[in-house]
Amino acid sequence: HDARAFVAQDRREKSFRISARTRELVGVADAGGLDFHQDLAGPGAIKVHHFNFERRAGLATESARRRALWLELSRLRVEQQQDPELGFLALARAYRESPRDLSLRAQLVELAGQAKSEEALAALLEEILPQLTPEGVAQASLTLGGLYEGPLEDPEQAAVSYRRALDHGASTPRPGSGQAPALAGLDRVLEGLGRWEELLPVLEASL
Repeated sequence: HDARAFVAQDRREKSFRISARTRELVGVADAGGLDFHQDLAGPGAIKVHHFNFERRAGLATESARRRALWLELSRLRVEQQQDPELGFLALARAYRESPRDLSLRAQLVELAGQAKSEEALAALLEEILPQLTPEGVAQASLTLGGLYEGPLEDPEQAAVSYRRALDHGASTPRPGSGQAPALAGLDRVLEGLGRWEELLPVLEASL
């Protein structure tokens, strides 16, 4: 009887300590601000910590606040959990808040490669195209062309993306518009498809 009572008491104490630690993490995360770098012990505590970032980001009403929280959660998932796939998902949420941020897009492309999430990245870029300027569409389409031509192995979609990059970059022939890489990409893809003759009108239009 005494042994059973001791075990029951020990379980209650452990449960109380776990509950208290969880409440502490929740309370600190709810305190406001972005300085959430407590000394977290163990993977369970880290998951609770990350869950609170996700919860706060979902509740945030300001776009800049959501972006900051998703960015920090992405960093934590990569550095603390060593999970680039989860990090990519959080970074994608941050990017949706500012799809014209080229620096953030570059980070997203890099992390997608680490996470083997190129398909998800392509879907996201296709989704945000209507929110971009013509030059932004050209740049995103160039990235899409590279994804479809490379890891996604879809030359038909690569050709579509490279053509779109050329169409939207034609009116802005400035350095960085992506015209030359798009033209070279379209050349490679059409040659691989045995449809190099389709490149002739594109070349004529670019002269």
